[in-house]
Amino acid sequence: MEENKKETTNFQNIYLANFIYFLHILVILFVIFAPFSNIPSILIIHIAFSFSLLVHWVANNNACSLTYFESQLRGINVEDSFTYKFISPVYDISKTDWSRICYIITIIVLMISIYKLYTSKTFAKSLKCYNDLSNDPKWIKSSFYQRFKMSVLCFIDLFKINPHD
Repeated sequence: MEENKKETTNFQNIYLANFIYFLHILVILFVIFAPFSNIPSILIIHIAFSFSLLVHWVANNNACSLTYFESQLRGINVEDSFTYKFISPVYDISKTDWSRICYIITIIVLMISIYKLYTSKTFAKSLKCYNDLSNDPKWIKSSFYQRFKMSVLCFIDLFKINPHD
């Protein structure tokens, strides 16, 4: 009975550790490929995610909670995990040239997303709606809640997967 419980726990730990590993891979792929989308909502998520990732790298003192969690689940030292070996150079910019390349790539794809969002028709339409709305005397006299609600409606298309629907 005790042996069966250990095997189940070990299987669950390996399953979760593999999930975290693939989550890291998905993050890398998203950061690299999302800017090549023309969907404003994907670009917004990419901008927020990339900015957060850069802040995380700078402010988190070379620690990734997912990597620590994965190593605990596998029962190995953090430094021995594949994810740590693959991702840790990114955390400390002074360690390797690879980390500098990762920062540069992340900043470049972030700028691509910002440019594509800023020059998109959907963003221009949303901004025009907001500018027209903010110049309307009825809007100016409205309560804060009403102004906020009407403003959000101008930008709602930016958060749709297919803004033309």
